[in-house]
Amino acid sequence: MKRKLLLILSVLLMLVVNFSGCSNTGSKLKNKVNLPPASDEYDTVLESGGGYHIVMKRVDEFSGAYDMVGVVDDNGKWVHELSKEHPLIENGNVIKGCSSVAMTLDGQKVDMRISDIQKCLHYLGEGMFALHYKVRGGREYFYILYNAETNVAFDAEFCGIGASGLTGGTVCGGVGEFHNGYLVISATDKATSNVKIISRDGEIKYPEISNGGGHIGIYSEGVFFAGNCFYDIDGNMVIDLSQYSPQQFKNEPVFKDGKCYLEISNDSGTVYYTEIDHDGNFVYEPKQK
Repeated sequence: MKRKLLLILSVLLMLVVNFSGCSNTGSKLKNKVNLPPASDEYDTVLESGGGYHIVMKRVDEFSGAYDMVGVVDDNGKWVHELSKEHPLIENGNVIKGCSSVAMTLDGQKVDMRISDIQKCLHYLGEGMFALHYKVRGGREYFYILYNAETNVAFDAEFCGIGASGLTGGTVCGGVGEFHNGYLVISATDKATSNVKIISRDGEIKYPEISNGGGHIGIYSEGVFFAGNCFYDIDGNMVIDLSQYSPQQFKNEPVFKDGKCYLEISNDSGTVYYTEIDHDGNFVYEPKQK
């Protein structure tokens, strides 16, 4: 009987992973992190990154059960103590975008809601986390951004549309990377803009930029790449590279130490590589790959 229950549990876990409304595999920042020391002050670590660990404790009292959330550092010291008023909690529960399954195994209650939350929570760099959620009965997904340094969260608006017929199957996944104070991502909900810019303090911009379905690079040294051009944080084009079509290649153009590596092509389609400076000039003559 025990083996049958274990088998059922493993199958349900697979279903949650495959059909959940969120995926925690899309972030480039999901490298190995050091977890804080084990503690009986909280039940589980929901997500980690940048020296911050979002932890949760489930409190079950006669008057009702509720979640408490806090943040600890790598040494297990409290950055923000557990609170049922934490900004990621609504109506006593952590906001989440996936349906949950609760079951009993050998008399022990198994809460698969935790794995749901963990798949919907992503670290985006610079102390910022994203938590996806879905309005009950709808297919539209949204996300909340949480600043683990200041303990402030804000609504980052639309995220994606869930696939019809699935529990989730949304396009959200990892939603980019904060760099130099800003997150630059695709804006799938705006007809006039394909780019969405979000600051760490909650300011959201939709500059009229079309990325043509190509790369959107991280914001670095005052500019970001979209389509075939570099733009400043207000959406003004500062370097036009459209004649070289760099967006067709796999590398993501980004400035570092005053230079940006590019893969480009000539008018016959031959691939070259080079670097440019902030004025758009070649640091050295393009070389054939």
